[in-house]
Amino acid sequence: GRKVDFILAVGDDRSDEETFIAIEECIADPNSAVMRSTACPLPGTVQAAGHDHLCVYVSTVGQKPSKADYYLDDPEDVVQLLGVLTNSGANAAHA
Repeated sequence: GRKVDFILAVGDDRSDEETFIAIEECIADPNSAVMRSTACPLPGTVQAAGHDHLCVYVSTVGQKPSKADYYLDDPEDVVQLLGVLTNSGANAAHA
C-alpha cells in the first residue's frame, strides 16, 4: 500500500505530547505506514525532482518544554499556518 509522506501535528497540552511521542515511535518503525528517509528541506530550498521524503512537522502552541520540534505562539498562529498550507496546496494544484 501507499505510505504517508507528510505529518503535521499541533497541540497545546499534555495529551498532545503523547501524540508527538507516538509519531516519533512510528517513524522509527521500518514497518510502519510512513516513508522513512531524509527530512524535508528547509523552506526556500530546492528539493531534487522525484525525491521521496517524509515531512514531519510537530509543533506545540506556546513555548514550553515539549517533544515537539517547533512551537507556534498562539492559536492565531495555527490558523495562519493552516491558511498558508491551504493556499500553497491550491497554488501547486494549478501549476
